[in-house]
Amino acid sequence: MFSPTSSPFPHRLNRNGFHDSICPVCHLTIASAKDEDALINYEFDHVCNPIRLYQLHEDQLYTHAPAVLG
Repeated sequence: MFSPTSSPFPHRLNRNGFHDSICPVCHLTIASAKDEDALINYEFDHVCNPIRLYQLHEDQLYTHAPAVLG
């Protein structure tokens, strides 16, 4: 049986009783399921969208870049 603590994907329990699986790389909710054990199938199949990763990288560059004085 799957142990949620062994997954690199954080899980979040919603008020409606469904569990979300969050990708630690692209930060998107990749699946929601009533049975938390069902999330492993989605986690195994998940591939981060390269455009999303590029956007995250760009955001980090602007967030952490020093201000340029003109």
